[in-house]
Amino acid sequence: MSFISWALEAARFGRRPSEQEPLLQHASVPDALEQAQEPPLGKAGATKDGEGFALKLPAVMYSWFAVGINTASIGALLPLIEAHYNIRDATAALIFVIAVSGYLFATTLVHVVHVHLGRRGASTFTFIAHLIAAVLLSMSPSYAITLMAYFLAGMGAGFCDSSFCTWAANVTNPDKISGLIHGSYSMGCVVGPMIVAALASAGFLWQTFYLVMIIAFGIEAITLLAAFRHDDGLAYRSHTDQKDPGEVGLAGNGKAIMLCSLYCFLYVGVETSMGGWLATYCARDLHATPSVAALATSLFWTGMVLGRFMLGPLARLVGLRGLVLIFGCISIGLQLLLRSQESLPPTLCLATAIGFVLGPLFPSGMLMLTRRLPKSIHVPAVAITCSVGQIGGAGAPFIIGLVAQTSGIQRMFDVVLGLSFAYLLVWLWFSSPQDTSKEASEAH
Repeated sequence: MSFISWALEAARFGRRPSEQEPLLQHASVPDALEQAQEPPLGKAGATKDGEGFALKLPAVMYSWFAVGINTASIGALLPLIEAHYNIRDATAALIFVIAVSGYLFATTLVHVVHVHLGRRGASTFTFIAHLIAAVLLSMSPSYAITLMAYFLAGMGAGFCDSSFCTWAANVTNPDKISGLIHGSYSMGCVVGPMIVAALASAGFLWQTFYLVMIIAFGIEAITLLAAFRHDDGLAYRSHTDQKDPGEVGLAGNGKAIMLCSLYCFLYVGVETSMGGWLATYCARDLHATPSVAALATSLFWTGMVLGRFMLGPLARLVGLRGLVLIFGCISIGLQLLLRSQESLPPTLCLATAIGFVLGPLFPSGMLMLTRRLPKSIHVPAVAITCSVGQIGGAGAPFIIGLVAQTSGIQRMFDVVLGLSFAYLLVWLWFSSPQDTSKEASEAH
């Protein structure tokens, strides 16, 4: 079975048949494709239900895969970048801050881009920013230009994240589709450090990695343009302008957006801290070789892949609320075990396990948020939430860089543990069954 067929097959499982979905549970792959589709976009050149979904799903999955390769490679590249520019941890950690600044800048534009240019415009901004960043980084620039390139890479990730999280939340079976695209991101995060390790072992400079990324982002450009060629601003507006009577906007849903933003702020800080500094921890404290240190990062993201691809069945089994609470508590226990290890083999196994239990937590937050909001504000609400999350994704690794420079890299576990307890407390509040009637109707 091809990768696309497998993805479509996976997307159809997990929801029992109902009056609204009589064939979904037992459908063939073509039937699943027909039912796991987008809602109608309206008139004025918009596509019909499901038209192009067979191209959009793999295109979005590949885009997230490419973003994952680029994002996770930063952690593996940090020791090489520090050596190349002769800089210390705190200066190198600026890369996280600058990349997230680009992400935040993109999310301030994403709603305007959707309204005027549609998802086709957001897709175009995604791959243009990615390609320019990869070209700059492949040219052995000064450190200032390197930071500017990471700003552009962050912009591309911001457009990709905000746009396609919303897209996935508005198709049939959003938990399965969200699990697939987030799993694709994590799969890219597995591959990225492996590419870095292979190139470093072969004696190539760190900039060579971005020659590979030029090819990867070029493929992204082709697939996104082909998949979203009909999704212009008029099509987007015709869909989102159909508001229900009495529907309130962002201000009326401020509590849900604020709590989900805080949850993502804390969780993304955990994820990026583990992915960004785990290789450095293994190299310094466990005396791992560069290739083995990069392997630790890859195994962490391998666990993420498995966890996110299991989002649909797991959410079906225990619900989104229970899933995050159970896996969050398990991750805390695994973190306590990891920090007590002094040898590599158990560390690598625990890194994989932590990745697995953390994997479903971010898409679970996005799904919980979109369930509680009207469709007309999904894009700006998700953009706000992802933006706040990325602030945590920059702040926590930067703080770890400062602490590591004075107290040692092992202090990263103190930061990660504190953030883990905090996001569980926020999730208890955010996921409280205050809107049970709506969520129950969606579940059945």
